[in-house]
Amino acid sequence: MARYDVVYHRLHFWVNPSILFIQGAATTYVRALQDSVGTLVFDLRNTMTVDSVKSLRTGQSLSYQHQFHQVTIQLGNVLAKGALDSVVIYYRGTPVSTGLGSVGRQSYSFGSAFWTLSQPYGSPDWWPCKDGLTDKIDSIDILITTPLPNRGASLGLLVAESVEGNQHTSYWKHRYPVAPYLVAIAVAPYVVFDQPITLPSNGQSLPFINYVYPTDTPIVYQSVQFTHQVMKLFDTLIAPYPFSSEKYGHARFGWSGGMEHQTMSFMGGWQQDLITHELAHMWFGDLVTCGSWADLWLNEGWAVYLTQLTYEHLKPQQYQAYKINEINKITAQPDGSVYTLDTLNLSRLFSGRLTYSKAGYVLHSLRWLVGDSAFFAGTRNYLNDTSLAYAFALTPQFKAHMESACLCSLTEFFDQWIYGQGYPTYQIIWWQDGDSLRMNISQTTSHPSVPWFNIPLPIRVTDSNQQVHQLRVVVPGASFSYAHYLPQGAAAVVFDPERWLISKNSVSLHISQLRELTPQFSLYPNPGRDQLTLELGSRVQDVRSIVLVFPDGRIVQKISANELEIKDSKVIIPTGTITRGMYIVTVELGDELHHQKWIKTD
Repeated sequence: MARYDVVYHRLHFWVNPSILFIQGAATTYVRALQDSVGTLVFDLRNTMTVDSVKSLRTGQSLSYQHQFHQVTIQLGNVLAKGALDSVVIYYRGTPVSTGLGSVGRQSYSFGSAFWTLSQPYGSPDWWPCKDGLTDKIDSIDILITTPLPNRGASLGLLVAESVEGNQHTSYWKHRYPVAPYLVAIAVAPYVVFDQPITLPSNGQSLPFINYVYPTDTPIVYQSVQFTHQVMKLFDTLIAPYPFSSEKYGHARFGWSGGMEHQTMSFMGGWQQDLITHELAHMWFGDLVTCGSWADLWLNEGWAVYLTQLTYEHLKPQQYQAYKINEINKITAQPDGSVYTLDTLNLSRLFSGRLTYSKAGYVLHSLRWLVGDSAFFAGTRNYLNDTSLAYAFALTPQFKAHMESACLCSLTEFFDQWIYGQGYPTYQIIWWQDGDSLRMNISQTTSHPSVPWFNIPLPIRVTDSNQQVHQLRVVVPGASFSYAHYLPQGAAAVVFDPERWLISKNSVSLHISQLRELTPQFSLYPNPGRDQLTLELGSRVQDVRSIVLVFPDGRIVQKISANELEIKDSKVIIPTGTITRGMYIVTVELGDELHHQKWIKTD
């Protein structure tokens, strides 16, 4: 189907929401991308019946086959590269809902509702299309005919309404490129109201059309006012609203969540986070659409992060709680990557923990890594890229824009946080040594795909005069020492107080607190001389490494698991060549770090 480009659809649907049935006339204009194009292929489930196919150019019926969920049409002539042709498919049937619920119907006290939701593979369940993530429809007209008092909602601008007998027809015109899965209709006895918004980016009024159920009208007015605030924020902070010559709006439907159908989000409720998430998709998902379902995080992660930005800018008193909740959700399990190749497993593809929350928080960490200026510049360049805007994008293209903005390589960051799995746990042991604040910093990871995460650590130090010092500590490895000149002495050291990073159970401890920890291993003799024995019990099998460190942070000895001398549940370490003094013994048990002091004598 890459042999031709879909340039225009005129879709006319006849729907009675009290019945799960649809009748349609789908007109398609195509342009040949190569010579000798004599057939057109459209995706349509075999559960739908094709009555006939006609050529608009000749008015003649065309030969076709409808099998294997595709309609193959013989044009009766051969198109040269660049030539246009058009066909109309007349069809009908009871659609079978697949995926997330591609077609739905529900009865209420006020009447019945019918709706569609095609993401990711559901478009062919109810209309004949060139499905996929390679070809956006350049423009589309959608007509919906339904019995009164129902009304039809869809993409673009409502340019006409007509009534013939008891049948109401809505005519929607959309003149922006749109992916097939973002085409949708909703039919119900809607209450309709418009609350226009003035966009900061151009100072012009944008229609804000809402198709709501009679029972939720009072709630919607409050929700629309909040949406105005969010849209103004995105319009200035991210980029101008991408469909400013038409509209934005909401249409109520019976699904439990929401769906970002282009210029009109379908809403299962009116929660502020849901409203924000669907609006954010107008930029990330609709303007720039993921070029494969493996790259879905480019849609969903960004929608989650824009939701987080509304807390930062509009609800700052709830911002920290929001971040804590997201981190707890992400780290509830030790594995899972943002990027997934398992695109037929819808529960994995639409994982709330990974594709949504982790992807969104990784963007937050990326912002910390490159800084606000580069982060938002790279974001705008990505959205404004003429090869991506109103088209499709893949992860490497987003990465390239961010690298260009920060003038840095982000390969390791993407390898670890997008393609890799898990998260780190940091442990900081700190003490004052004369004029210097010293720290021993180590990390363990929850999944072996990433041995250690290389991202600067945000650390806040409060000195003895109650002055605050914000440190950005570069990470050279899984374990390292760090010194900061602080003659006035440190009173407190806090790891990542603003929660820029994904981590779990990370701690910052003064060296005096080590003795207060519940020991996970016994260590003897202490003081000792030629040999150190660690009694680990049943956890001996969890040992990954043992490190002996001077109090000033210098690593004296690091022994990996395969180098350890283990007898029963004991680990024996020769220490005869080590100089006298106090040491910190760090044992890596699974994804945990445990420390104890040990003194070497002559």
